Amino acid sequence: MKNNQKFYMIFMPIIAVVVIGICILGMVACSDVPEERPIERYDVISTHLYQHVDTSSFGKVVDVEIKYYFSYLDADGHLKHVDEFEHSGRYEYVEIGEKNEYVVDMNNNTKVLYLTKETLENLSVIQH
Repeated sequence: MKNNQKFYMIFMPIIAVVVIGICILGMVACSDVPEERPIERYDVISTHLYQHVDTSSFGKVVDVEIKYYFSYLDADGHLKHVDEFEHSGRYEYVEIGEKNEYVVDMNNNTKVLYLTKETLENLSVIQH
């Protein structure tokens, strides 16, 4: 036998097995459809607005942010608290709603605090 024929007899089956394995792994990976998770909605019990002040090690004010602190009832009726919730735009924000509600959508990775106009009008900033 020639060297070329030995090469093909040894390496072609190995190459074929590798190519078939890659195709099978690719099909398995593509068939995994992510599970859609439900959107969770919670009734907000109380809401507070506060001023969060960051300082340097020398006490100089570095940054001041307005943040929300609120309490809500989870699906089991337990009282939960969220501190340092801020209206940051894309993933965590506050909107006007028909009722005070905290909505968590893990599909889009968003958290929205819906507050009524009345609640927003009655919020005053407290020092934290």
